[in-house]
Amino acid sequence: MKKITVDKIVKIIFFILLLILFYFIPYTHDDWAWGTSIGIKRLTNLFSNYNGRWAGNILIILLTRSRLLKSIVMALSMAMIVVLINKIINKKNNQIIYMSSILILAIPYNIISEVLAWASGFANYVIPVLLILIFIYLNKDIFNGKTVTLSRWLIIPMMILGFITSLFMENLTIYNLILCLFILIYGYCHSKKINLCNLFYFIGSILGSILMFSNGAYHNVMNSTDFYRTIEHDNIFLRVIKVYFSSIYKLLMQNNFVLTLTLGILVLLLIYRFLKKNKNISLIKELTLISSELITLLYTIYMMFASIRNNINIFVIDKYKMYIEGILTLLYCIAILATTIITIEDKNKKFRMLFEIVSIVIITGPLFIVTPIGPRCFFPVYILLVMLAIEMVDYLTIDKKININHLLITATFILMLFYLVTFGYVFKIETIRNNYIEQNKENAKVLYLPELLFSQYLHCANPVNKSFENKFKSFYKIDNKIELVFMNYGEWKEKVNN
Repeated sequence: MKKITVDKIVKIIFFILLLILFYFIPYTHDDWAWGTSIGIKRLTNLFSNYNGRWAGNILIILLTRSRLLKSIVMALSMAMIVVLINKIINKKNNQIIYMSSILILAIPYNIISEVLAWASGFANYVIPVLLILIFIYLNKDIFNGKTVTLSRWLIIPMMILGFITSLFMENLTIYNLILCLFILIYGYCHSKKINLCNLFYFIGSILGSILMFSNGAYHNVMNSTDFYRTIEHDNIFLRVIKVYFSSIYKLLMQNNFVLTLTLGILVLLLIYRFLKKNKNISLIKELTLISSELITLLYTIYMMFASIRNNINIFVIDKYKMYIEGILTLLYCIAILATTIITIEDKNKKFRMLFEIVSIVIITGPLFIVTPIGPRCFFPVYILLVMLAIEMVDYLTIDKKININHLLITATFILMLFYLVTFGYVFKIETIRNNYIEQNKENAKVLYLPELLFSQYLHCANPVNKSFENKFKSFYKIDNKIELVFMNYGEWKEKVNN
């Protein structure tokens, strides 16, 4: 009992709240298919011409069989991501856990709906991020100028880890190969030895990549015969410009209001502290930092104004709005890069921050040529941006004894409470709906069902077409002959009571 501190009790409470939160989250959209014979059929066909995401597909088949298992896996995964961020950046700074928790809980609702509140999205987007963070954590000494030493007992587990990590998302598969190749080469240049564990991780990653991309679905994508995904064959330069201004800049930065605003404030603090501390710097550095300061200030003010007023026709012609925003976002990203290079004087921290920035570029790269892309594709990028923000916070406070744990815990609890109330209402309506289905599906010709509340936080919570309606029926074992009519909860309650 002496070893149990208040801090540990708080973390246990938050984990329990996470378990409850993820238990509240309903099965939606593709979950209805994976949780029925359709999912088993895809497995028995070895996901032929579907996709090569073997690990993600098998995991979602399991998660849709048990709500309790789903909540445990999801809660553990998110908790481990927060813990790994803490251990990679600075395990001595315990406040990092709460800061990263706050920024992750402040994730945009469209990413929540497509990743955190959708089991299928979670399986394919969150789990590979967790596995990649585990690999980075195992090699974290490389960012501190030390030689990575891993037990030979880890050789086979590392090979399995590399193999599995390559079987989720295609762009993360590519990133994982580049990551382990970089760590192998950098490690060899530093110690003149090849780390066997990392070598076997690389071998496992190659084998996993071969298995993934040997799936016929990618041949169909290349030939433009896939039912869902396509690769654009336009001029690559024009394609990059078109995609950047139509979607990338919004999903990369502008979508993440709280995180982008936090990064802006941190960049301004870094520049202010550096200029105050270093009076005699070169003119080029000074001009670069002043330019970065002005761009960051302008972008931050613009973001704040845009969040209050959606139509900003007061200042810009609507026709050119996305180009102005896109250019501002690009300049803002360059300002973050320049600030990192100039103001971070700790070489190891600078190396790690530049690694995170380059990782964002590599992960985002494939999204310029493949369609469709959506908010869920940017969850890995969001986590890396969180890490970058936490690196800045850690650097700014590393030589100061600042204890704001109580404030951070309170903020985390308020955000958690918001989601518990929101998804608690969702769970309540879902429970009522499921009970109504069980009680009436045997004799009804038409089932009137309530729509789930807070649909903006859920990915297609109600069937969007006949195909998904059939999957919904299969998941809840409703006869195909029964007609389903979804309606507002208030209207449904009045109709049932009458």
